[in-house]
Amino acid sequence: MSQQEKNFRPRTVEAYVKMIEDALAEVDELRYSYEFDMEGMGSTPNFVEPIDGELKELLAAMRDGSYAWGSEDLAYMKYVNRFKDKIPFHRLLAVINETHQQGLNVDDEA
Repeated sequence: MSQQEKNFRPRTVEAYVKMIEDALAEVDELRYSYEFDMEGMGSTPNFVEPIDGELKELLAAMRDGSYAWGSEDLAYMKYVNRFKDKIPFHRLLAVINETHQQGLNVDDEA
């Protein structure tokens, strides 16, 4: 990972939680835009709900203290990698995944 990419990872748990909250807001906006574009027919791509669900689980675990950093990709990355051209905030999701795998960016100088 380049130094520039490393700088995108959050430095604190609070910043990581905020990043997850921001991603959830982006998922909601994406869902609403698809629903609006489909003239209220409610047709959203099949990748929206799994991403939303995993982010909600991640956020709940962060808040209740049961979160565990991991070495594997978060499950939603299979959708991000496949449909990133349809996910405007795919980089945010990737940074959350990188943080999950590599931890907070605590090595960087302020």
